[in-house]
Amino acid sequence: MLSRIDEDGFASLLDHEPKRMPAWYVERGGGRFESRMVMFTGCVTCSRIEPGSEFSSYVEIDVEQWPCLRVRRLALAFHDDPDYREEWRPELAMHVSGRRFCQEDGDQWPPVWPPSV
Repeated sequence: MLSRIDEDGFASLLDHEPKRMPAWYVERGGGRFESRMVMFTGCVTCSRIEPGSEFSSYVEIDVEQWPCLRVRRLALAFHDDPDYREEWRPELAMHVSGRRFCQEDGDQWPPVWPPSV
């Protein structure tokens, strides 16, 4: 992809580089109340978390994992490239919690297996 991308696309990629980041959340249950952290690879531009912020639970972490939606959209132009991965499609973008970025509000979260009919 890097060999086929134009200068504007390359500049956009530089703005959306991956970086390891922490996300703090609260774990409750069984009479306990703990602050926990999950490390994830996020985008330096799109995956911003305000310093000192804490999510109410793991499933509430609504920060994008890398590749972010902008990088996925940029890569979509190269879907015919042998190095393109189908999991990079924009509709499969994920939050740190595992929830799809474009998931419908009516979809059950966390998902249940097997799905109900």
